[in-house]
Amino acid sequence: MTKPLTLIVACAENRVIGRAGKLPFRIPEDQQWFHEKTAHQTVVLGRICFETWPQVLAEGRQSVVITSQPERVKQHLAHLQRTQPGEAVKPVHLATNVTTALALAQTGDFDGAEALFERPESAAIHGLRRGVLAQVQVLSQLDRGPDAIALIDFVYRGAPDAGMADLRERLAQG
Repeated sequence: MTKPLTLIVACAENRVIGRAGKLPFRIPEDQQWFHEKTAHQTVVLGRICFETWPQVLAEGRQSVVITSQPERVKQHLAHLQRTQPGEAVKPVHLATNVTTALALAQTGDFDGAEALFERPESAAIHGLRRGVLAQVQVLSQLDRGPDAIALIDFVYRGAPDAGMADLRERLAQG
């Protein structure tokens, strides 16, 4: 079952979303509303937003950062650990594209999803039906139906149970 996705965008009338690494405007009521809506949620954001939003790791937020520069995110996290020694810095999950970021946010199982993206054929939870279903769900959300079918075939060696066979057939039909 997938979680609902809420898209929140702050932009100026001319659709500008940032200038010099900052918002091109400051509306305190909007910022308060945004903080309330994103508290205790998974947030998907770009690297610059991650680096410039002071509350990104506060109030129970789980961050998925889309970046082509993962070292910059890691440097920023190290900076936060140095400047906020009394506070535990939460883990941040990195994605190189929107599709992967949304799949990570959707599953909520960041460690499992990240392992799946690294090597889908060797994930540790192959033998568990529930684990296979989770992996197939993530692959299908990434429009990787053929990979999901290959995973089912690999795990069940051509003899899946009725439910898994039905799922395989639906994936094959698109």
